[in-house]
Amino acid sequence: MVEPQKDKFWKALVLTVIVFLLGIALGYYLEAGRIDKVQKEINELIINWDDARTQASYYENINLEFCEKAVEENLNFGDKIYEYGLIIEDYEKANRLTETLEIEKRKYALLKLQFLINSLNLREKCNKDYKIVLYFYQDKPENLDIKSRQTVASRVLSELKEKKGSEIILIPLAGDLDLGVINILKENYKIEEYPSVVVEAVV
Repeated sequence: MVEPQKDKFWKALVLTVIVFLLGIALGYYLEAGRIDKVQKEINELIINWDDARTQASYYENINLEFCEKAVEENLNFGDKIYEYGLIIEDYEKANRLTETLEIEKRKYALLKLQFLINSLNLREKCNKDYKIVLYFYQDKPENLDIKSRQTVASRVLSELKEKKGSEIILIPLAGDLDLGVINILKENYKIEEYPSVVVEAVV
């Protein structure tokens, strides 16, 4: 009776290993699909950004009467960035098996910074009054208090954005992505804790 029991044990073990490996393979397949979609979205954003920036330069260099169109296109791009930020958060919550998404998040942060610069230039050039709100947060907070306060701040700012629409430009920036431009902004606004909100250069 011992041999049949051993045979059942090995069969069960092999089956378990096969199921486990299939699970890992499926996980990587799904993860690769998510990352591929994120990369496609980032590439689309880069194309849109280049288009918006080129248009803005064209309008600025030709005539101030084209300001309205330049500002409109830039704000439309800002809305796309904001909406995509919500999507990338969902991908991040589902991400478990790769660090590729971290690289994409840094690219995305740089796109937001380019949009910020363009928005500041256009506002001054075209004498617009939309408000710029910078939200500095910690990407992976280990402190539960910080995590809780960031959750509240994100919800309040999201509601504000939904209410005001294009009247404000909301730019969330992870302060711990090790990007030089974000570090300069943090130093400029004396950001020492998370979360921090800067409204029109006032912390």
